[in-house]
This record gives sequence, structure tokens and C-alpha cells, in this order.
Amino acid sequence: MRHRPTLRRPCMLAGVAAALLAATTHGAQSTLAWDPPTHNTDGTLVTNQLGYIMAYGLSSGTYDHTDDVGPQTNWTATNLVDGQVYYATVRAYNALGEQSDLSEELTWREPDRTPPSITAPATVAVVGNESDQAAIPDLAPHVTVSDNLSLATNITITQVPAIGSMVALGDASITMTATDEAGNTAQAIVVVSVAPMNRPPEVNAGADQSIRLPASTVDLVGSATDDGLPEGSSLTAQWSLVSGPAGSTFGSAASLSTTVSFTEAGSYVLRLMVSDGTLTATDDVTITVAPRPRPLPPTDLRLEP
Repeated sequence: MRHRPTLRRPCMLAGVAAALLAATTHGAQSTLAWDPPTHNTDGTLVTNQLGYIMAYGLSSGTYDHTDDVGPQTNWTATNLVDGQVYYATVRAYNALGEQSDLSEELTWREPDRTPPSITAPATVAVVGNESDQAAIPDLAPHVTVSDNLSLATNITITQVPAIGSMVALGDASITMTATDEAGNTAQAIVVVSVAPMNRPPEVNAGADQSIRLPASTVDLVGSATDDGLPEGSSLTAQWSLVSGPAGSTFGSAASLSTTVSFTEAGSYVLRLMVSDGTLTATDDVTITVAPRPRPLPPTDLRLEP
């Protein structure tokens, strides 16, 4: 392109026949167009070849940039800034170098073409329910957004699938979309990782038993199974006396399988409690301790003759 440093006072040409048309924006640029003059200032038809000088700037009436665009009746401004207001005018010149007055000034604001920025964590962990499903949480609090023109509070965040949608165990990809006030969008993917719910251990204190004094010791054979959650946890056991006429003595109260001893006859209820560190479960067993055998009372008590 040819560049002219100054805009000279017109001599012959009439002003540009019509005002600049509205700018057509695309990408980081806008194209301005105008109608050429058909007459000179003396009323005669324009017969000399015409050219045009564009001038534009950031303030009304102040044009920091000029550009000789030759005979074409449109011009494209490039490297424009989103949201910036620009002011432009154009004048015509003929083959003799005589120039017209400036056209009417065109004012336009560059639209916001820049999508917002969205940052989201790669994974958000949730725990499933008893049916091994989980509702997708509101992930907006986990997302950070920003924009060149819109305030973060004016950026709309949506997610697909929607909040509350049920997903199965495993990983589910959620699309987070940020939309600024101009309608520009940006997306990020968040993986919702659904872990199984921790369930309490399953405990069995063994079958009810009976003994008779003087035998006083019973073998307790308890058992427990667990789902392995929380990860890295291990089961702990504890035997205790729930009820009975006297005390009891456990060989190792913290072992699933152990012994228990009694000193008095009666019915004893023992409880085995097992914990995975978060949840506990119990099961009871009844031990019946019969008294020592005694002789029956004599019969047929009578007087001798």
C-alpha cells in the first residue's frame, strides 16, 4: 500500500458521495466501504481516475493512521483490539492530486471475539451410593474463568451432563463450558471419578454353645469380611461381655478366634465387634453354662419297723 503522511485541503473534488458504511467485522479486523463521488465541486462529472486516503484513530477528529488505498472503495483495518472504539474517515483525490473534504466520520466498537479462559481440575472424586451410582455434583466451584472484557461474575458456566445426572462407578467425562457476555465460549473436560461406597464389615460371632461345669472354657470362632474400604485400612476385632450372671475372661479379646472362660453357671451373651476404621458391625453369640452335676435326692423315705 501507498502511504501519505498528510491530508491536503481539497481543490476540485466534491466530498465522498455517501458516508462510510458500517464496518464489517471478522477476526481481528474490520472492513470499511464507501460510495465514490460522481461530481466535482463545480458540478461537473468526475472523469479523472479516483483514489482514496483512509484515516483512522482512537479519538474523534484525531486520526493517527492514514493509508492511501488507491481506487478501491473498501479498506480493511487489521490488528484491531476487542472492545476498542475506532474513528475513521476517508477523502478522495483525482489524477491531478486534488483532494476532497473528509467524509463523515464513522465510529464503531470492535466486537469481543476472544473466548474466555477456563481452567478446571482434571479429576473430581465422589463416592457412590448403595446402588453403586453417584449424582454429578455442581462442578462450577471447581472451575476458574476469566475474560478480556467480561467480568468473571458475568461469565456463564454450564456443564454436560447436567448437575444431578446419575453416573455409574468409574470415570465420567463432564464438559464444562464458559460463555462470556459476547457469546464466545471455551470448554474444559472434568473427569468425575466415582468410587464405591464404604460398607461396614460382615461379622459372624459363631454358633451358640453350651458347656457344663466343671468345664469352663469355650472356643470362640468369629469371622469377618470387608470390601477393603477405606483404601489401606485393616479390620480390628473386639470381644466383650454383654450380659451374664458373672464375669468372663477372654484369652485374647482383640482376636477373631479366641477362648472365653466362666466361673459360674448361667446364660452369657458375648458380642464380637469388627471395625474397618470408619464403620463398625457386631454379632452376638450365646453361651449357656450348666451347673456342676449333683446327685438326685434320695427316694422312698420311710420308717423302719
